Amino acid sequence: MQEKRDYKGTNFITGLRAIAIFFVFLIHSGGGGLRELGGAYNLFVDFGKYGVSMFFVISGFTIFHQLFSGNYSLSKFLKIRFSRISIPYFPIILLIFIYINMGGQQFNGWANKFNNGEISIDNLFAHLLYLASFNLKYANTIIGVEWSLHIEILFYFIFGYLIVNQFLKINFKNLFFSLILAIFIAAFIHYLGHINKVDRLLVHWMPFRYAWMFLLGGIGYHYRNVIHLNLTRKTLYQFSNTAIFLSITCILFLLNLKEINGVAFVNEGVFAVLTFILIIFVRDGAFFSIILNNKFSIWLGTISFSFYLFHYIFIQARFANYLTNNSASLLIINFILTALISHFWYKFFEVRIYRNFKRYIV
Repeated sequence: MQEKRDYKGTNFITGLRAIAIFFVFLIHSGGGGLRELGGAYNLFVDFGKYGVSMFFVISGFTIFHQLFSGNYSLSKFLKIRFSRISIPYFPIILLIFIYINMGGQQFNGWANKFNNGEISIDNLFAHLLYLASFNLKYANTIIGVEWSLHIEILFYFIFGYLIVNQFLKINFKNLFFSLILAIFIAAFIHYLGHINKVDRLLVHWMPFRYAWMFLLGGIGYHYRNVIHLNLTRKTLYQFSNTAIFLSITCILFLLNLKEINGVAFVNEGVFAVLTFILIIFVRDGAFFSIILNNKFSIWLGTISFSFYLFHYIFIQARFANYLTNNSASLLIINFILTALISHFWYKFFEVRIYRNFKRYIV
């Protein structure tokens, strides 16, 4: 079942994707009974929302990696990234659009809230053009989690343009000031939501609130290369083990800081920074990297995009409720069902179709 990934010594990133998708699945599934235990267990489920922050940082790493190490032109980069997301994504939204408009039961709470359960043709086109996140009425109303994909596509264009045209360069001064500006914008947007000047849901789905996370991933790409050139393998492995150990310790520590656990901006920042640190320091051959490099993590991380597309549909459609009402059992069944269809969806769309299509691009 293990998938082989060749990412120049960063196969652990596939394991990071596995952790991120598990976090997202955990919160959307209600925690599988963990919330009922209260305390740190409930907070752990809440941390699931920051799985998306991890994905954004990893995407930033990918953008910089492909444009600097891969020497992609802007056109080639955008074609590859756009097709990478669209080939698995478009068939799902088209199938749901057809199903709903043929009288199928609406399972998406956002569609019920904003559009009385309907999916209009202009809503569909907004999704196909990756513009839905700019309209609260459309943002999440087909799959239920697609807001993040529209943000990804937007920043592929923005960072791709800035990098290719050398507005964003790999040097400390340029990256530092770009990051500070992006953090300031994010904090300001978050503040507008906090004082109710802007709808909080719109703030959550607003693209420029997350620009700093993509930048952080790009900075991680740069400094990973720097330390790789200046440290011995033994030292790199020591740093790797220390980074993983401290990250786990930090998460456990956060679970006991109840006065901070209500501050979403702080918490998502912590998860983004931890992902950034792991990107810089973790090495596949280090002892603790087995946490990220085991067969299950590699498999789940490999199918994580298809899993992301399907998991909310399975949870909201409540197929598993016909089998059990137990919270833990529902979580396990939904996970298995989502993983199975995601595995086959990955094999067909992300491997066979996408890789064949990619040959014509490159």
